[in-house]
Order: sequence, then structure tokens, then C-alpha cells
Amino acid sequence: VIVLVATAGFVVSLLFGPAHGWLGVWRARRRMERRIGIDDLLRACVELIEPRLSPNAGPEALSEVPLTREELSQARHWKRARLEQLLDWGIYGGWLRHDAGGRYRLTTDGRRDAIRTVYRHRLWERYLIEQTDQPALRVDRSVDAS
Repeated sequence: VIVLVATAGFVVSLLFGPAHGWLGVWRARRRMERRIGIDDLLRACVELIEPRLSPNAGPEALSEVPLTREELSQARHWKRARLEQLLDWGIYGGWLRHDAGGRYRLTTDGRRDAIRTVYRHRLWERYLIEQTDQPALRVDRSVDAS
């Protein structure tokens, strides 16, 4: 009986332990995948919008330019299901809004987080180029993989 109780306790802790249990690890991994996906979506939005803005446009202009699913899909080569998932997360999280014409725009929160995400990404790219002697052509791929 003692062995059975100890085994049951071990199995419960293995499955449901908050820090190292399978369920806790799975949830942490899902949160991380979601955050990376949202960061990629926000960065794609900014990178698609920036060329359309005038040089003296302020940051609020990022929220004024609409984007289509096709533009976002082509920018990152996302599969349809992945793009739909990211767009749903973006709308649910308050980063994007979907207008009547089927286009997406950054919200105020989305604009703020997108600017932060792009800044961090570009800072990391610069660090890799200047401090690690990475070739410039490889840097963006290394940043996206990390």
C-alpha cells in the first residue's frame, strides 16, 4: 500500500507540479509560443506599414494604415491556419482591430507594443552585427530563431 501511495504521489507531482510538471511545462511553452507569435505579428505589421508612411509621420500613423491577411501572409510566409491563430490572438489581446472591410489595424496598445518589439529586434540585430561579427545577411535569421 505504501508503494502504491508513493507511486500515486509521484505521478500526480510529475503531471501537475506547477514548476516542473508536464502540465506546467506545457502551459509555459504555450505562453512562450504565443508571445513569440504576437511579437512576430506586430513586427510584421510595422515592417509592412513603415514604407507607406511619410518621413515626418508620427508613431500614431502606424494605427491608421490597414493591412490585409494576404499582405501579412506574404510578409512572413505563414500558413493560413497559423495566420488565423495569430490574428485571433492579436484581436483578443487588444493589439489589433478588424474593420468592416476585412482589414486589420494596430490599436493603441498594439502600436505601443509593436514599436517596442521592433526596437528590441533591431537592437539585437545591431548587437549581433557589431559585437559578434555575424555577417549582416545572417543576422535576421539568427534573431528570428532565438
